Parts: sequence; structure tokens; C-alpha cells
Amino acid sequence: MTRDRFDQLTTHLHFAHLEEGAPLLEDRMWKLRPVVDALNDSFRTIFVSGQDITVDESLWKFRGRLAFRTYNPTKRARFGLKVYKLSTSTGPAAGYTSFFKVYTGQDRGDMPSSTKAVFHLMEYGGFLDKGYQLFVDSWTSVRRGDVDYRSSRTGLLALLWKDNANVVLLSTVHNAAMDGEKPMVVNDYNDGMKGVDIGDQMASYYPTTRRSKVWYRKIFFNLFDMAIVNAWTLHRALGGRGSLKTFKSVLSKELVGEFRRGAGSSRNRTAARPPAADQRFLRQWQHWVSELPDGKRRRCRWCSRQGRRRSTHSFCEGCNVALCINGCFKAWHVE
Repeated sequence: MTRDRFDQLTTHLHFAHLEEGAPLLEDRMWKLRPVVDALNDSFRTIFVSGQDITVDESLWKFRGRLAFRTYNPTKRARFGLKVYKLSTSTGPAAGYTSFFKVYTGQDRGDMPSSTKAVFHLMEYGGFLDKGYQLFVDSWTSVRRGDVDYRSSRTGLLALLWKDNANVVLLSTVHNAAMDGEKPMVVNDYNDGMKGVDIGDQMASYYPTTRRSKVWYRKIFFNLFDMAIVNAWTLHRALGGRGSLKTFKSVLSKELVGEFRRGAGSSRNRTAARPPAADQRFLRQWQHWVSELPDGKRRRCRWCSRQGRRRSTHSFCEGCNVALCINGCFKAWHVE
């Protein structure tokens, strides 16, 4: 594709009916609202996260004129669009983004916007009262060697640990037990906060974003990268192989499909056919993990074969059998 052709296509790239204007409610994301809602619905329903999840913020670089552009000197981009993400922290699907929210500067109320974002992601993502362990950084929560702690009757632990500086942590699932020279809650925190960082790191490889002064196009391509990373993460979690680069190469061929120039001639169709390795790669996508409707549970088929009685919320759409995510899904399809 030539540069002029690419510029022509991106100039006419829109995601809402601009002739209808902004909706009555003041939604600053209205130009991208259909895309944001569709991706959030897909992300949270297609995969059930493990027990450890994290909420953190990302900054997507943008220097154009925009009312809700933010400045963060601790980030590499410094100027950009702030995005709150709820991601899987541990396990084979670490880095998977289950729910996200773009900060638009309209979060006014009695509590800070970052704290409100945590409640929003947990509530609308369907993660409340389900036994998840949520890890958050200092922006959402209230010596060297020395430890002091207090516990409430409701099970809340407040722990102060002196490292290079005083480290204060709150937890509802830990006690003051030590793991070597560190409290166990500190080690779990370091592992639990990795989810968003892993997803951002993967998205930074081979990005699709390009320079643009139009904010909604900039956000769209960042969302596009997020969706690709989520798809690749699930592919790896289900036992798939191949690097992110290979995955994006195969995906691009599938998305372009018959729209490739010259695809109408039989000779070009033969030349454009994916190699055998890519075909094997694509066949693995016939099986998807989904959540049973209405919170129902069924017995895991693989556990039953092993003589174990265990029920699960997840099942394979291709096989139409219930399977636990951690191990059983992969074992069922590899055998």
C-alpha cells in the first residue's frame, strides 16, 4: 500500500455517525463509544481471569489538542491519554486485559478519580464478590528489615515494612508472615502488579499506531493493539505456539483476505495462500474458551476422565464440553 493510499483511508476512518452530532449526554468518548463498548463486552466474556487480577493505569502517547489529555512525568510518553486497565496478573494468560476505561476528566465526586475507576472496573466487569485477589498501586490505596502491622476485626491487614523507604500495604487476604527478609504480602504484591505492565510491553512490540492529531483514531489503534495482545495471550494460554510477530503476520493475512490486490485471479490466489505452518497455526483457532450463561456450572470433562469430580464455569465452544481453564483446556485439546 502506498503512503497516499494509507493516508486516504485513515482520513475517512470513523466509528460513529458524525452527521448526527454528539449525543445529549456529555460523553467525550462518543466518537469511539461503539468500539469501546464492543471490545469491553468481548474481553470480559470470552475469557474468565484467574484469581489474581490487577488494576493499573497506562498512558497512550498523544500530543494533540484535547481537553482530557494528561501529563504524567513518571511515564515515558509524559503527555497522552490515561487508560485504566483491569488485567490478569499471573498464570499463562498474564497480561490479558479484561476491562478498561479511558479517562476523560469527567470523574467528579466525593472520591478521587483513580479510586472511582477501580470500583467502576470491578463492578461493570463483573468481578465483585467472586473471590478475586485484586492488586492495586499506591494511587488507589490508602524499614529496611523492620515490620509493624495491625489487623482489624474484619480481616484488614495494615503493614509497614522499612526498605529503602517506608512501604505501606493493605490486604484482606494476607497476614504478617515473612518470606525470608520480606513480608509475604510484599512478594505477592510484586507478582500481582505485573498484569498491566506485561500487556503494555507486548503492545509496544510491532505497534500499529501512527502519528495523528485526531484523538479518536489514535485511541482506536491503541485499542486494536490491545485486542491483538489479548488474542495472542489466549492463544498461548491454550497451548498455541509462535511469537507475537508471527501471530500478527497470520492475523493480517486473515483480516485482509480476498481484499488483497489481484486476489481475483487464480494464480494470485495460489501465491497468496498461507504456508503449511500458517495453516496449522490457524486451525488452532477453531476452539474458544467461553463462560457458561447465567452463571451455570458443569462438570469438567477432563477432570471426569481423571477420576476427579470438579465443576467449572468455562467450556469450549468448538467441542461443546465443559473444561477447567487451568490445565484441563490444554490437556483436552493436546491429547
